[in-house]
Amino acid sequence: MIVPMVAHGKTIGILTAESSKMGAFGGKDQNMMMVVARAAGMSLENAMLHHQMEELTITDELTGVYNYRYFAEKLKEEQRRAARYDLPLSLIMLDIDWFKKFNDTYGHEVGNIVLKGITGVVRKCIRDVDILCRYGGEEFVVILPQTPQIEVTRIGERIREQIYKAIFGGGANIPELKVTVSVGISSFPENGKSHEELLAVTDTAMYRAKGNGKNRVCVI
Repeated sequence: MIVPMVAHGKTIGILTAESSKMGAFGGKDQNMMMVVARAAGMSLENAMLHHQMEELTITDELTGVYNYRYFAEKLKEEQRRAARYDLPLSLIMLDIDWFKKFNDTYGHEVGNIVLKGITGVVRKCIRDVDILCRYGGEEFVVILPQTPQIEVTRIGERIREQIYKAIFGGGANIPELKVTVSVGISSFPENGKSHEELLAVTDTAMYRAKGNGKNRVCVI
């Protein structure tokens, strides 16, 4: 016997009951299943709505990646896990070069197109288990669990190169645009024993990349 789980006129699942005996279920059983299915449907819908609301609190509205709030908690969690199980952990921070000047020239609407485009490029350069977050403004960070320094350096360079090659915009009334990024990298435990130290070193490395001419990767 199969009964749909319906909430506000929308089917969101099914409830099934099986028996090896022919005609095992009668009208009373069907009525009971319908009552259970309605209650289950409402509960499932509430759970889905709660999950959607939670996602909104940890997601950057513009780019769709995780926000700073999520990043701060996840970095603590991943650093504790790496320390406990003696695993490598790496962090990438990237900042769009000359972005203020870019916004002043082309406007914030075009700047937003670039921000969204960059997240798409970065996602193609990292694994599903890696965690991309918007750190603030034109800065993004990537948490890379179980990734040693030698590997994260290659990933950071790949991100920098792919953004350098990418063309953003190009739609109606929007010119084709190119940008570069400065990238800082750090790894646990080489560059810090805590999540605070790891973040501070990554930030320093990123600013050193900017100071050394931009459009480059820096590892301290």
